[in-house]
Amino acid sequence: MTRTEICNCALVMLGMNEIISIEEESTSAIRCRKLFPLCRDRMLREHDWAFAIATAELQQLSENSLVELFPLTAAVPNNCARVIRLHSGNPYLIRGNKLLVQQLPDKCDYVQQNVNPELFDPNFSDALASLIASELALHGTRDFNAVNFHMEQYRQKIQTAKALDAIENIHHRQFNKPVNSQFLNSRMTE
Repeated sequence: MTRTEICNCALVMLGMNEIISIEEESTSAIRCRKLFPLCRDRMLREHDWAFAIATAELQQLSENSLVELFPLTAAVPNNCARVIRLHSGNPYLIRGNKLLVQQLPDKCDYVQQNVNPELFDPNFSDALASLIASELALHGTRDFNAVNFHMEQYRQKIQTAKALDAIENIHHRQFNKPVNSQFLNSRMTE
């Protein structure tokens, strides 16, 4: 589905007229254009969506970290909604657009932000349409019954989407478990 199709689903849920393009200058299109990236990014940060996972080699920055445990700084990958893990299994901190790490080189898995909507899982698109509908109802109609109804629809749909995504990608999660830290390993051995 395209951005326009997802937004049209949201508009139909509210009984509103569809738009021809999200780029048009109608009130509905302008609201959809503003709400789409906010709602999409919110959902992308909630789960390790298989369609949005990417891997990047961390690029070391010239400045040093002020955090003693994490002496090196690397750039957070462009287009990153959320870092999932480092391939080394080492811990990290995020400070703005910087990743504070213990060692480099390293790679990280992350959830991409600007994913092509045509790659979205159908259940993700359906949940996104409900979330956009709840936001449109809040900002456009001020009908709090509609807001609550569509927010509840979103909650149900997002649970289903997350469950299906996790089931379909269980092998990725089994084989890409983070390595325990030395601290945890020392506490878990007798």
